[in-house]
Amino acid sequence: MYDALTIAMYIINKCFEEGAPVTNLRLQKLLYFIQGMSYVIKNRAMIKDEFYAWQYGPVVPKIYFEYNGYIGNPIRITYTINNIENEDVEIIDYVINQLKQYKDSVLVTLSHEKDGPWYGHRLDRSIIKKEEIRKYFMELQNVN
Repeated sequence: MYDALTIAMYIINKCFEEGAPVTNLRLQKLLYFIQGMSYVIKNRAMIKDEFYAWQYGPVVPKIYFEYNGYIGNPIRITYTINNIENEDVEIIDYVINQLKQYKDSVLVTLSHEKDGPWYGHRLDRSIIKKEEIRKYFMELQNVN
């Protein structure tokens, strides 16, 4: 498993290099969907940090506070990231490519599904357990 900042830095780099830098909001959604897809593909968490249920969906607080100075503006920074395994990079890239067509507001809606892990925690801003994320994404995979 990786620290969320490592994955966030990779996402920021990739999106910036592709000419579509991410906002903090989009970054949070991508982290969440990457975590879910990691369960589907590898049956394990990719990100060791906890997600919390905040107003606009699942959030890793330390990532939010790292980039909240950008407000709603794109994050335009480059990092050197060398410590992510190729198979994990493939998952990250897959999620970014699948979701790049959607506006941030759509990603918020997707992360707010009534049967999803965020919904049950939305009122108290509590931790969304990894097992809840795993179960939800595995069930989505079985439906499709």
